[in-house]
Amino acid sequence: MMWWDTFKGWLRSPIGSFIWLVVRVYIGFEWMMAGWAKLSGAEPGFFTSTKGIDGFLQHALSMTGGEHPAVQGWYAALIQHVFLPLDGVLSVAIPLGEFLAGLGLILGCFTTVALLGTLAMNFAYLLAGTLSTNPQLAILEMILLGVGSMAVSRYGLDRWVMPVVNEKLHVTAAWRRPKPTDAHKGPQHKVA
Repeated sequence: MMWWDTFKGWLRSPIGSFIWLVVRVYIGFEWMMAGWAKLSGAEPGFFTSTKGIDGFLQHALSMTGGEHPAVQGWYAALIQHVFLPLDGVLSVAIPLGEFLAGLGLILGCFTTVALLGTLAMNFAYLLAGTLSTNPQLAILEMILLGVGSMAVSRYGLDRWVMPVVNEKLHVTAAWRRPKPTDAHKGPQHKVA
């Protein structure tokens, strides 16, 4: 057995899964608290008004100048022509998305979807010129996605929720399909 197979096995073991649980809860807590601050009004200008999102986006636009701009021109155009016109939608969607994705990560429910959502938000904030904890959270989220949902959500609700969702959506993973047996091959003709 190669060292990589041993390492990969350890990553997906119960002990490795416990480590991923701690990382997952940390990421979830960070996102849930960021969303809660906006939803509760502790970080004003979101959810009930567009002042917060407008200020954030205008600040990002102010960083587009100079020889080495923090915000690239294509992203500035996206901010001007897509995000600013949708500021009312974004002022509700961002706090709700942060809160719900964080809650999903803490509970281990729809973990892969929550990780992909938080990773997308991290990159949106990074492209808008905001550093903060975004790089470290993005790295941790990519690691968790790389380890795989089976190990990351072993200690979470996905263990019970995802089989029901997969059954309702008629999703079957290729590695879980039953292997063909003689009963599936049809009638067999014996040669005399």
